Order: sequence, then C-alpha cells, then structure tokens
Amino acid sequence: MLALQKAQLRESLKQNRRALVREQRFEFDRTIYRRLAAHVGQAGTVFCYLSAGDEVNTRPIIDRLRQLGKTVVVPRIVNREKMIAVRFTDW
Repeated sequence: MLALQKAQLRESLKQNRRALVREQRFEFDRTIYRRLAAHVGQAGTVFCYLSAGDEVNTRPIIDRLRQLGKTVVVPRIVNREKMIAVRFTDW
C-alpha cells in the first residue's frame, strides 16, 4: 500500500515538473542550489543523484561541491534490488 502511494506521489510530482516552462524550471533549480549550498559547509562527503530529463539539475551542485573539495558520492544500480553509493570522479 505504501509503495503504491509513493509511486503515485512520484508520478504526480514528475507531471508537475514537466508542466513547468523552462524559465520556471531554471529558477526552481537555482533556488534549490542556493538552499543546498547554505547547508554543506562542514560536510566532507555529500550524496547526490545524477539528474536526467526533467529532474532538478544537479550538475551545478555537484560541480560546486567538487570545487569546495567535497567528496561526492552517487547511486549506482547493481540490480533491481540493490543500489550502492560510489564516489563520483568526473562527468
């Protein structure tokens, strides 16, 4: 039941993001970037996903984290049941 609700919520959020015009999406991405940047000061390692399609663009976030000397780890799907975190080294 919870898995179904989670899937429905994700789909709804994806539809909402796809409905945004490009300028709105860009502004939301910038707002998210600024909010995250304010909270990573002491962190040595940050977990982040690699964005695709209409997702929040994480490239500027990852680039900035690397400029700051942070270790960035990203998810790697091993199989349908397992995901691991691996160090991000380059685009």
